[in-house]
Amino acid sequence: MPDRRRVLGALVAGSFTVPLIPAHAFAKPPAFFAWRSGFWRCLHQTLYAFASHDSDAGRVRRIRLDPQDVAIRQALTGEAALTWNRSVQTYARSLSQRDLLFDDGMIAIGRALDTAGDRPLQSNPALPVEVAASLTDAEAIYRQHWWNRHRTASDQWRAAAQPLVDEHARAVGDRLMRILGASWSVLPLDAALVPYANWAGAYTVLDPTAITVATLDASYQGAAALEMLMHEAGHAVARPLQSRLTGIIADIKAQPGANAAAIRPDLWHEVLFYVAGRVAADAMPGYVPYADHNDLWNRAWPGRDREALARHLDPLIARNARIDAGLPALIADLASGSPRA
Repeated sequence: MPDRRRVLGALVAGSFTVPLIPAHAFAKPPAFFAWRSGFWRCLHQTLYAFASHDSDAGRVRRIRLDPQDVAIRQALTGEAALTWNRSVQTYARSLSQRDLLFDDGMIAIGRALDTAGDRPLQSNPALPVEVAASLTDAEAIYRQHWWNRHRTASDQWRAAAQPLVDEHARAVGDRLMRILGASWSVLPLDAALVPYANWAGAYTVLDPTAITVATLDASYQGAAALEMLMHEAGHAVARPLQSRLTGIIADIKAQPGANAAAIRPDLWHEVLFYVAGRVAADAMPGYVPYADHNDLWNRAWPGRDREALARHLDPLIARNARIDAGLPALIADLASGSPRA
């Protein structure tokens, strides 16, 4: 048995070493999302949404408007009504037929307005003159009639989503990456909370990744907010999945008897919806994935696609294995069926 006095002397003299724990071991992991909800971006998205219903917009996909917002517009009178309608009509003629997700100019406008925040709008080469003029003309009316309501909606949406993100985003995100065979490159991901996004309720642009979510869309409330945030985040790493699917589809289409018409060009998006929904549902018992709850399979992808996805991907998802092993069989299964509806 060691002499207690010698042990105590060693402690006092510091004649032993204690391994140092590096400071980064105590560091919090980076936040998953960096939230934005600036005045000018919210006004831009609102004008775009109203413009989708304007007669000057032509045949575009309408963005579902919140009934209270419609009532506010109908209550406008005099110069306020004329000014607001003029800005909406400008958007309808020049922007409503341009896609927020795929049009480089529209993406540039969104990024420029994100950086403007709530500050006075300054001249910016990314903003076409008529867009800047329409926003400036509508500013006072939007501040008086809509802004407080829209800002409150974004604040409430974030307050409801943040606990879900804090509890599940890291585990759901890491599992999603393992299954997709990808990895996060840069966190946090930029996420703009706006009253209206596009017709789909949310969209993600890349290089760099920026998510836009409609906080007034009823289908993006509650636990669905987590799934759809992670789904949109998945778009940031979907290019390799698209590439793998393209190669497999080309090989299978070349085989005799393959029914190319039964394979949808956006199969990669179906896969992302299915996998993200399954992973979210596993993390939140009782949760019904977005595509199932909103009947998206029948509305967007009618036919046997969901059945085939479940048959070939569920065993891999259950093992947290990469889905690559199931993709050839999935595509062959689809190619052996009848033409898509």
